[in-house]
Amino acid sequence: MTTKPKVYHRNRNGEYARMGVIARIKRFIFRKIIIPTLVLGIPAAGYLVYDWSDTRLTFLREHGVTPIVSAGDTSEAAEIIARRLLTERLIDIQNDVLAQLAKCESGGITEPEAAIILDSNNRMSIGKYMWQVTSVQRYVEKYYGQKVDRKTATLIAMDAWPTIPIADLTRTVLFEEGNQAADWKNCATRLGLPEQIRLINKLTN
Repeated sequence: MTTKPKVYHRNRNGEYARMGVIARIKRFIFRKIIIPTLVLGIPAAGYLVYDWSDTRLTFLREHGVTPIVSAGDTSEAAEIIARRLLTERLIDIQNDVLAQLAKCESGGITEPEAAIILDSNNRMSIGKYMWQVTSVQRYVEKYYGQKVDRKTATLIAMDAWPTIPIADLTRTVLFEEGNQAADWKNCATRLGLPEQIRLINKLTN
């Protein structure tokens, strides 16, 4: 006679507790619908019905998926893998948005990182994402806690300041600022960036 396995998860105190009906439904939706839809190229059932043996759990530990995985933590291990795959996929999607923006802003320029043009507001736009100096200064202070002069801001916009990669700054502003990519108004409208950002952020929350 086969005994139906019990499903456990850890509570906020790190103690095991019986998973309730609502929690089971949420986990079912997360594993059966959301992850298979987003994690392209990964078999939908790859981690859902995986037979977690000690050998495979050891593999997880060795590859940094989770620092401590024991035979009693198989469900937790699967959850960690699923979330890691989801995170990696979302980063790829964000990178695609960055590539779209760069192509729209400076795609026709031979050396986009060194581009400097006079923009419609009579200010210079710089680099492949066409940053303006005052915008760089404002966001660097907000997200990095640093006040930078115009020269440094120009170097950052040209991706010539190693401690603040311009792609990282651009990603942060696009997906965390919440202003619908207002710093790139024309390309944001042309590419439909506000809607793309809204959908991506909905998946990360």
